[in-house]
Amino acid sequence: MLVPCFIVSVTWIWSLHQTAGGWEYSLRVLLPLIALMAVAGGLRLGQLGNRSYVGVICGLGLLSLDAARRSLFLPVDPLPSPVRVYSDEWKEFGAIGHKIAAHPGWDFLSRQPGGIVVDHPLFHAFLASRKARAIPFTSPEIAFLFEKNGSFNRQLERLRSSGIRYVLIARRFSLAERIMEENPFFKELRHHKPIGSIASEEIFDLNALGQ
Repeated sequence: MLVPCFIVSVTWIWSLHQTAGGWEYSLRVLLPLIALMAVAGGLRLGQLGNRSYVGVICGLGLLSLDAARRSLFLPVDPLPSPVRVYSDEWKEFGAIGHKIAAHPGWDFLSRQPGGIVVDHPLFHAFLASRKARAIPFTSPEIAFLFEKNGSFNRQLERLRSSGIRYVLIARRFSLAERIMEENPFFKELRHHKPIGSIASEEIFDLNALGQ
């Protein structure tokens, strides 16, 4: 049991610097560890006496309640203050999501010819549901953007020749922030003026760059 737990833990540590969404999103790598520890904990509970068993169950019950409370804040805040006993933030986030989904900018983009590179999976879903040609950062279609020693102008021309016209990047927090920090193309792109924005997403028209 210790060996697989060790392997999962090492894998999580190894994944930390490679997770675009930061350490909060890397926690999902630890999910197999929860299952393994549940089995180990069940075996251990079976060896306890009645008095110890009741105490451990009460302790685990309290930890479970705390875990349920914390889950309301995930993945934005995995370490909420103990004072925050309850939260309606998940409801607020849902309302914000519906408001962003109804933004007319998505309909405008979906009616335009050409592909749209987008850095957020939720916004990718908004565009894809409108039959737009939405392209995530992880798509092989734009793998050339991550080639070493690629010039901005040459990569810009390759995007245009591939029928890609727009790039959407969050002006503040982005799930792909770490990718963009190390990518010369996206670093250079952020120095250009966007044509508009939807929520936190800035919209760059590749046809307007360099003109």
